[in-house]
Amino acid sequence: MLKMSGFLFSSSGLFQDQAGKKGFYFGDNSRDYPNSLDFYQETVSLKERGFFPPDWVREKFPHFNLEKNAQVLNSTGQEFNVDPNILLAFLIVESSDQVNNISPAGAVGPFQIMPETARDLRAEVSSSSALMAKKENLRLSLTDLCNLFDFRASSFLACVYLDKANIPRGVIDKRVLSYSVIREAIGESAVKYHDGLNCDVNNPSRLGKLERERVLGILDLLVGLKSEDEISGQLKMFLDL
Repeated sequence: MLKMSGFLFSSSGLFQDQAGKKGFYFGDNSRDYPNSLDFYQETVSLKERGFFPPDWVREKFPHFNLEKNAQVLNSTGQEFNVDPNILLAFLIVESSDQVNNISPAGAVGPFQIMPETARDLRAEVSSSSALMAKKENLRLSLTDLCNLFDFRASSFLACVYLDKANIPRGVIDKRVLSYSVIREAIGESAVKYHDGLNCDVNNPSRLGKLERERVLGILDLLVGLKSEDEISGQLKMFLDL
């Protein structure tokens, strides 16, 4: 798996990566998440806010079993300091029809993880004390992580991958000034989720571009930035709204 390069952090809470890109980070977490962009937002924590998927998601995607699995997204998101709305957006894109499917390319389960990628991610978990601690906090075993159809295992491995893809951290709030920066970073992570960690995010594949558009469009709905009437016709068709 790709090892991401480090970032240069200032004491003010601004980050600047080696390409000169700037944003805000959770300075206290920079050592915990060396591969990620950690954004600072003056708002409540993930634990304080809780997670309540909107009714339209429950109605449109009953196969997600969110009465049970919303808590899985919430607890997994808290362990990785990733807003569960981000995880839900990826879940909708990857498994809008069913959660236990195998794609023509061979991707498996709720978050559509390739078996060879899952193998590499499990190896990384087993060699990382921090990831092992997160796994144990979520009461998962390495054997559990072998079942890519399991919602908890799939969510955990997706977070490990998204960490490597530099997913933003903390509560996603449309009201903060940095939301557009955060949104751009999420879009880049979505491209990497489909095209691979080594891909050129500025020149994504057709499907990588579609992944980015769908993840961001759904996230805009989930955080209330846009209403159903304001999203694209293509996204409305995908979501059957």
